[in-house]
Amino acid sequence: MKKIILCLFFVSVTMGGIAVEYTPSSKIERLLFTETGDVYVKMEQNTTTCTWGFYISPESAGYQNVSSALLAAYHSKSEIILYADETVLWSGSKNPTCRIYSVDHR
Repeated sequence: MKKIILCLFFVSVTMGGIAVEYTPSSKIERLLFTETGDVYVKMEQNTTTCTWGFYISPESAGYQNVSSALLAAYHSKSEIILYADETVLWSGSKNPTCRIYSVDHR
């Protein structure tokens, strides 16, 4: 029981003020690289909050790793889970598009 509580504590500390939203395990439907370097992702199954999809910008920590993981998943047609911050929306869209926090390959 102590280990579970400790794990939950570390997860809450590392996530800080991020409101995490995550997709069901699914494939990437659309992958778009913009001229500004932003990467837009639409999943086969988006979330109820991030209805339009997800993005990551070059200023984001882990941009290169996340971009590479997305490209690999797209070309291999692998299922992934995206974790995103629902409080940081993309300026490139008027619709709810959340910033990617991490990619989980299945």
